[in-house]
Amino acid sequence: MDYRRTVEDRADLLLTTAFNDNEYIILASRFSGQQVLIETNGIKFFECESALEYLYKQRWIDKKDTKGEVFILTDLGIKKARTLKFI
Repeated sequence: MDYRRTVEDRADLLLTTAFNDNEYIILASRFSGQQVLIETNGIKFFECESALEYLYKQRWIDKKDTKGEVFILTDLGIKKARTLKFI
């Protein structure tokens, strides 16, 4: 299995789920042991930190706080999510 493809697939799912959130918000919470819980539109994602980083590097999301726990879709992210919804 191609790891990169898996990250991109998870990123696409995370992006389209955040697109369905009224405020386009993604929350990332760190727990002991460095496990990260990512949540958007009432859906929880585990083991998706790489997908979140991928979205940030693509400039499809931006940090909304200084801790890196709250993210928001950018205009580019909204455009990308719209294209994914029609594929």
